[in-house]
Amino acid sequence: MFKRLVVFIFLTSLLSSSLWCEQASSSQSASASVADWVLAGSAFTLESPLFQNTSSLEQVASTLPLLILENLSDTGVRVLAPQEIVERKLVLLRKERTSLGNSLTAAIQERDKQLFVSDSEKSLKKNLKEKDAQIQKLRQQLEEKNNQIKELELQLTQKDFQGIQEVQEAIVLWSSETLVSGTTVKDEAINGLLTGSITASGNYLAVTVQLTLYPGAIPVIELQGLAAVTDITMLAQELASQLKPVLQNRPMVRVAFQIEPPEAVAAAKIFVDGAAFSAQRFVDKEVLLPAGTHFIEVESAGFRTRTFEADFSQSTRFLATVNLEAQDKTFVSFSSHNFPDAQVYIDGIPEGTMGSELELETGFAFGTVLPTLETAEPHYFVAEITAESSLSQLNLQLKRDTQEISARIEKRRRAMYNSYCALLVSLIPSFVSYGMYVNMANGWALGYESKETVNLWKNISTGSMILSAGLGVNLAVQLGLFIGAADSVLPQRAKTK
Repeated sequence: MFKRLVVFIFLTSLLSSSLWCEQASSSQSASASVADWVLAGSAFTLESPLFQNTSSLEQVASTLPLLILENLSDTGVRVLAPQEIVERKLVLLRKERTSLGNSLTAAIQERDKQLFVSDSEKSLKKNLKEKDAQIQKLRQQLEEKNNQIKELELQLTQKDFQGIQEVQEAIVLWSSETLVSGTTVKDEAINGLLTGSITASGNYLAVTVQLTLYPGAIPVIELQGLAAVTDITMLAQELASQLKPVLQNRPMVRVAFQIEPPEAVAAAKIFVDGAAFSAQRFVDKEVLLPAGTHFIEVESAGFRTRTFEADFSQSTRFLATVNLEAQDKTFVSFSSHNFPDAQVYIDGIPEGTMGSELELETGFAFGTVLPTLETAEPHYFVAEITAESSLSQLNLQLKRDTQEISARIEKRRRAMYNSYCALLVSLIPSFVSYGMYVNMANGWALGYESKETVNLWKNISTGSMILSAGLGVNLAVQLGLFIGAADSVLPQRAKTK
């Protein structure tokens, strides 16, 4: 019996291990079946360079595509549309047909050569029979390829892609540090290639970028950008932000930005979903964006920042007009009895010292007072600056030292937790004494306990509950004191004298 049990356990473990291995191998094959969509870049070409230092321009031509690829490293996945899948199959079938045609030509030449190399008539017939069979097989394969190509060409002509589902492929970089050449594209399995050209004019570069799909060398999109020589990093980010939805194969729209008034254009910046665009470069010019809702933010020095959401999905072209309001300024001075000569920062920018007239924009300002003493810590305040008063005397009642506030918060926190623990501990005798009181009252009703015992537990229960209630009120008070101490770290509101 014992031997049978051992054999049964052995066979069961062997079967489970084989099933586990089969599942693991199937999962590995499934994960291995997920394909990568490989993107590469080549060095940009130079067209009529006007730089005195041509070597610097050549360095830009090799650095800019690498910067663009670096910004495309997190693009995600590409959705292969049915048409793209058919086109990819068609390119591969045409390559296979060309290879079969070359093999057929070589086989026919090899068959004809047997007339001169065969030793005897018997050997000749045998060789011709073998070569004819090989030629016939190649012709059948070639005919099958031609039929498959005709079917795919008919699908593309009729736009009939029923039964073909979209496929997702992970977009990866062939290399983020090395550019490819023309021969490398043929040798490596590259699906997308970035090429471009650069035209220099003074200190500015006009850049054109093309995206080509492989196999088939199918051009997809051409983007243009203009930037100063020292601003190629931002240009690479802008071009990458427009290439991302194209690489992901998302529907695209063209958007032009028009900023009013005209004096706000020079220093304006446009942020689309956090990606920065130079308004000088893209105002009144079309920007390629994925269709759908986008968060737009437009800012310019001397004007209020404008933020809004726009839905770019009802058309293929849009004109977004953004009207910016001028930012009013007024003269303000701050005073403080504690630090009369301290440095004043508004929104992180040094504006002047205490008592001096500061030209600030109207609205709410977050200020920092930095005392001249090295041991003193900075103090913070919030001020509402209005345009009605040309010179406002804002008196800052600065708070105590930060370390003192921190110690006060810690003290209140400990007191609150202690009161909370005391309340929890007091609930134990409250519940126990009340239970004993109820138990004794029921026993007295049945004649088992005396009236004095019932009154004793009643008094104990009442005292315990009063104690718990008092500790609960104390907890509420301590919680309020802790919240007040924690709020003391908030910036002080400046008051006008």
